[in-house]
Amino acid sequence: MNPDKIGAMGLPPIARRSLVPYLILVGALAVTAGAALYTHNQIGQQNELKFRSTAARVRTEIETRLDGYVAMLHGGAGLFAASSQVEFDEFRHYVERLEIPHRYPGVQGIGFSRFVPHADRAHVQEVLRRHVPTFTYWPATADWPVMVIWVVKAQPGVVSGMGAGGMCRAAGRSC
Repeated sequence: MNPDKIGAMGLPPIARRSLVPYLILVGALAVTAGAALYTHNQIGQQNELKFRSTAARVRTEIETRLDGYVAMLHGGAGLFAASSQVEFDEFRHYVERLEIPHRYPGVQGIGFSRFVPHADRAHVQEVLRRHVPTFTYWPATADWPVMVIWVVKAQPGVVSGMGAGGMCRAAGRSC
């Protein structure tokens, strides 16, 4: 190799010229990689912020809905506290005034259970059959007290009741 033809970098001029495009390529790739990393980090931060914001909003909505449901139950407790004995028709009117489908979405109905001594069974069955014609006690022949579960469904006018010998175990009898 001729020493007169060697450049400042110790390379011949042709080799130096052929190296320039590669250096430009490496520089452009480094800038592209840096820009991609920056964009990735920014998108990740934006997604995290959106997620946290949405999670906080949904949490607040759930808490608000649950607070409403708890208030509805407290109102039912107030109904029972204000009366010495809540009749089935009173409870049905209370539930109808709640407007459950509109104010409490997701609630399918609200109910209560009532202890019914054997002496009151016929009267309670008569009252319940006004709303639930197929209502019957189970077992039908039991002579011990029962619990009646009274549910007013969210759909207007839909009422159901169930009578079961729930007290039979406490009385030492077999159902």
